[in-house]
Amino acid sequence: MRPVHWPTALRCASHRNRAESAFALGAAPGVAAGVTVEAMAEWLSIEVFDGPFAAWSWQESYGESLTEAAIGHGVTEWQWQRHRWGLVLELLFPSDEIAESFRRLPAVTAALDAVPDPVNGLLVYRGRGGGAGRPARRKPGPLPSAGAAERPIPPEDINISLASFTVDR
Repeated sequence: MRPVHWPTALRCASHRNRAESAFALGAAPGVAAGVTVEAMAEWLSIEVFDGPFAAWSWQESYGESLTEAAIGHGVTEWQWQRHRWGLVLELLFPSDEIAESFRRLPAVTAALDAVPDPVNGLLVYRGRGGGAGRPARRKPGPLPSAGAAERPIPPEDINISLASFTVDR
């Protein structure tokens, strides 16, 4: 990760000068200081849905090459998750630039082109994937504010003309 240096004068606009800002951050009096922020790691998620064949068979074919390419690009953590609808691969890269360069690798492109359903069965996005949600079902929501049921629909009026009926005896 590459540190980014922001001058304190830019960050602390309420202070009168840089020396006062440095003193507020604990620096020795008379020494100008800055704030150093390190870039954050980025998650990249690949969701593969079942199609004409199961996503787990795609994982068996391309999982090793994807994991190997990710390790070669400095991935710090990865996790495969199988679901009833397919699977998710979550990768943690040191920076966004490294994640994007991984995404453009020929081995990764070939693996993503070979998913079971290439039209509707692939999602690639930043952040944690399908397994990051709530593990239990949601509780039912509250009742409507009035707590009442819908008004019944009145039945339609039925008019029968008895003049057209004849009785045979």
